[in-house]
Amino acid sequence: MSRCFVMALRWLILFTFTFGVVKAQNVDVWAKDGLAARLNTQNDTVYVFNFWATWCKPCLEELPEFKAAQQHWSGKTVRFIYLSLDFMSKRESILLPYVAKNMNWAKVIQLDAGNPNHWIPWVDSTWSGAIPATLIWSAKGRAFYEESLRAPQINSIVQSLMP
Repeated sequence: MSRCFVMALRWLILFTFTFGVVKAQNVDVWAKDGLAARLNTQNDTVYVFNFWATWCKPCLEELPEFKAAQQHWSGKTVRFIYLSLDFMSKRESILLPYVAKNMNWAKVIQLDAGNPNHWIPWVDSTWSGAIPATLIWSAKGRAFYEESLRAPQINSIVQSLMP
């Protein structure tokens, strides 16, 4: 390769990452204890935890519904958190690129909580582990759904749990 081409390629990469043409979103990782602590939060906020994965087609199909619901509740005491169940080994190659390209509007957390059979009952005792699944709760109550949801359903559930 010519030296000019290599220099041009370096500048292109630097420009792309510097000015956000391709920007990786920060995706935190929660272990089992981090999940447990957040599931016990009690304040004036309604929490919407959506459990999903990039390999789950119904999960990806419902994301626009959650985006619409999240926009509906913007500025209110409602927090939407998208908990990825993608394998840690696929974090760099699949999850992070997907989130950067398709979910720049979302707070995405990757769960690295070990054996799901140990933490699934913390979320809901009736959960089989299938996704998509959503837990919505506040100090007023909680609701769990092991199915795809639409924006009007999400909005109605959130409204019913507003303090």
